[in-house]
Amino acid sequence: MTVSLSFPSTAAERWRPMQLVEALAVLVALILVGLVVFFDLPMAAPGVPVEYLCVSILLWAACRLGRRAAAVALLVLSGLAIIGTLNGIGPFVRTTPTASLVIVQLFLGLSAVMTFALAALASEYSVAEAQLRELVVTDPLTGLPNYRRLLEVLGAEIVRANRIERPFAVLFFDMDGLKRINDEMGHLTGSRAVCRFAETLRASCRTTDTAARYGGDEFVAVLADTDHEGAELVIRRVGERLSEDSDKPGLAVSAGIAVYPRDGGTPTTLLSAADRALYAVKAEKASARRRGVVGLREWSSFGTS
Repeated sequence: MTVSLSFPSTAAERWRPMQLVEALAVLVALILVGLVVFFDLPMAAPGVPVEYLCVSILLWAACRLGRRAAAVALLVLSGLAIIGTLNGIGPFVRTTPTASLVIVQLFLGLSAVMTFALAALASEYSVAEAQLRELVVTDPLTGLPNYRRLLEVLGAEIVRANRIERPFAVLFFDMDGLKRINDEMGHLTGSRAVCRFAETLRASCRTTDTAARYGGDEFVAVLADTDHEGAELVIRRVGERLSEDSDKPGLAVSAGIAVYPRDGGTPTTLLSAADRALYAVKAEKASARRRGVVGLREWSSFGTS
């Protein structure tokens, strides 16, 4: 019987420390069971079908550790079974070595089919579970993290900022005129506008930053290791990208800034501070419109709590 082993080397598929401990436990248990079944270890009970203990260990490896561990476990078991049977020990010994090996091969073949089938099923379940977890924290329209994920990121960033003693900034964006776009051009165009801004915001952030959709036409960007001046630069970058976008309708945004720990010590207080700064900017815009003052500040406005 030939067993093909594949060992992916990507970081995402490497085992965690607890999985390594569990893999070692599986290996030790498999060797002990193999010695009991195929080498008549003193603890073996006559007349008891102890060979089924091997199946339980293989299932453990398949369901808990995946196909790689299942393949290695099956290889170890095959070696123990063949060596023991050729030495005339174990439950599969027959009148001739050839007949004994045929029975061993049948046992190992059936075990392999069952083990790899369950390992594949467990792997698919793990992938589906990971995809479901990702859907729970992802906005379905824009593909950005949603409010739930945003709170997790803010909590982790607060811990990190306390550890390295550096500030970080929170930007709260609001799309100006989205209701007018929906009313005049339809909700499909409005949804497209939301996606356009989401792409602009994502492109304006670094890989260490997090752009998220807060809800509706509101977005949040968490800027790691960034002070107030750095946050202003990001807002200007977003505005410049929007002004260069040739798609219609044109988009405009307002933004508020909050900086940790100056403006708050928890995710909710930081979001509230940035939200207050945003609405101060929107009030200033409304006042400028009443006075007839309109210009580039429509897309580059920002405020601070």
